[in-house]
Amino acid sequence: MHDLFAENGPLELLIHDDGTTPLDFVRHLLRVVFGKSEREAITVAAQIEDKYGIVCGPFPA
Repeated sequence: MHDLFAENGPLELLIHDDGTTPLDFVRHLLRVVFGKSEREAITVAAQIEDKYGIVCGPFPA
């Protein structure tokens, strides 16, 4: 992993479908780290799988 320095504003996070990480784990991270409800986590995980990834954010630098 690389250190990232953002001098020009907020950051966006790309979550992509790597084909090996279980969706249950992705849903768990969405709930625990991003504070999504169970329903939201299921929806977002499905979007990640369908679109092979999504962009999350913006987050403060």
